Amino acid sequence: MVESSPGTTPILVARVLGRFELSIDGRRVGHRELGRTIAERLVKLLLVTPGHAVRREVAAELLWPEADPDASRGNLRRAIHFARRALGSSGILATDGQAIVLDPDRLDLDLDRLRAAFARVAETGRRPSRRRGDGRRHPDADETDAAIA
Repeated sequence: MVESSPGTTPILVARVLGRFELSIDGRRVGHRELGRTIAERLVKLLLVTPGHAVRREVAAELLWPEADPDASRGNLRRAIHFARRALGSSGILATDGQAIVLDPDRLDLDLDRLRAAFARVAETGRRPSRRRGDGRRHPDADETDAAIA
């Protein structure tokens, strides 16, 4: 897990694989802090989208497919407001007239690390090590190797 040093730009740490979790510099950002389910849904959409950017009209359509366009745009404005409030004045969430973006340089996301690991495997053609950090073989390695083979 990455945290910024005092006086540096805040880091948003997010887990989307397994239980959803957010924190900024160690301060947990929960459902209560997000204030609304609509804000949580917007943040989740940005987290799982490659590049962490979504055009406004695409976000509105994906998050509220059955609402009319005016209602969707209003919901999106509220979602952005509550998401910004929850993330603080960190500037990690940015918007313009066209898109909504989470700054990927200030984001530590488990899904990004997994995508990077898959990309390394694809580039090298080598499977990842079945060793744990202490050098011992992972207890599930034999079952995993059998499943992959």
